[in-house]
Parts: sequence; C-alpha cells; structure tokens
Amino acid sequence: TDFLDMKGFATMRVAVLRMIANIDEVLRDNSADDLVLDYSFLASQYLDLGYSGKAGLVLDRALHCCQEVTPGTSLRRLVVHADYLLRIGNLDKW
Repeated sequence: TDFLDMKGFATMRVAVLRMIANIDEVLRDNSADDLVLDYSFLASQYLDLGYSGKAGLVLDRALHCCQEVTPGTSLRRLVVHADYLLRIGNLDKW
C-alpha cells in the first residue's frame, strides 16, 4: 500500500486497505493486532483524503477490537485517533 501512496493512487490505496481489513476480519485467525493496525492505516488514509466521517467510523471499529492488543498497536490507534480529533477540530477531547 505504500507503493500506491508513493505513486499518488490514494483512492486505490483506500480500496486495498479496506480489502485487507475485510480479509483479516473474516479470517479471525490473525491476532487482533493485525485488524486494529489495518483499521488504523485505513482511518489515516481517509483523513489524508478528507473523509473524516469515514475515518471516525473506522476508528470506532478499531476501538471495539482493541481489548487484546499489544501496547504498540494500542499506541498506534491512539495516535491516529488524536490526529482525527485534531483534524475535526475537537480540541476538548484531543
């Protein structure tokens, strides 16, 4: 997905990230870390494209999956969530 971002195919990167997240969600064989990281990357890409509403929905899904994640994955989700709050202008929760 970084290659797509580098080449300027941001909307295609969203489609690929959504597909990866859907596959991880269906399989459930992977750890919760993979799913939360996928959602974090997807939310970050939505924010870069200006789709803050979609980013908020994806971050909510990541929050529901993050009970059994490592501290590094939880930190990544929190950083993306802080970026989301900053971009929508909600400085009280930020």
